[in-house]
Amino acid sequence: MPSILNSARNSVLDQLGVKNNCDKSSVNRKSEKAAPDKPGHDYLRKYEIFLKDYVCDEDFSMLELGAGPDWNIGASLKIWNEYFPVAKSIVVADIKESAKSLEGMGEKIKVVVGDLEDKEILARLDGNYDFIIDDASHCWSHQINSFNYLFDSLKPGGLYIIEDIHTSFGKSRKSYNGITEEIRLKNPEKLDAFAYFSLMSAYVAGSWQYHPFFNQLLNTIGVGLYDSKIANLLMVQCKELSRKIASVAFIKHSCLIVKDCN
Repeated sequence: MPSILNSARNSVLDQLGVKNNCDKSSVNRKSEKAAPDKPGHDYLRKYEIFLKDYVCDEDFSMLELGAGPDWNIGASLKIWNEYFPVAKSIVVADIKESAKSLEGMGEKIKVVVGDLEDKEILARLDGNYDFIIDDASHCWSHQINSFNYLFDSLKPGGLYIIEDIHTSFGKSRKSYNGITEEIRLKNPEKLDAFAYFSLMSAYVAGSWQYHPFFNQLLNTIGVGLYDSKIANLLMVQCKELSRKIASVAFIKHSCLIVKDCN
């Protein structure tokens, strides 16, 4: 019986993830020490719903933020390189100089080295992409700012994925909020990525109409914000970008956003 979502065993993309030791697959990557027993993120078979029609597209172009740790660098790039064999361009951005070595994988691979907090680096990533995926630092400000800057580089109908959005939850909040201990003591919270993209999904679903959810969410993320001016600016950006979006979907640990064709 056909289905929208394949099992891991029947997913071409997931099997490539397992083959290339990438934790985006249903099987967690083997570490430097030993193979862990726990499963992987299991992203790939879900991404495949959106990406399978690009496999034979000679005009396909994509950008990945983050190349992975040095000991396993380029694991996901190997997946994209094989899954999109006739792609026009695959761009990777990473802060590590070692990422430059990945250009040896093929002519269609381009690596940009730099800090994604640097607007000049983001400007170098301007392009015309079918697919952008953020698997970089997982810090909230990086996830939000990279999306706000790069979304216009996505082609109409294209897909933007923010991975590891679970850093907005639980114990991870302390490590990934990107603020100093001094600021944290005075203002313990900051706008997190999940709240930001949840607000965006509400704008899309309700065509920017009033709903009690807006007040509840804004009250929640507005308490203790370290800088209200920045927060207000982000609210404006969120609303304006939502007008260009066809859908916002959440899966386990990840957010998938499709740009509208209009």
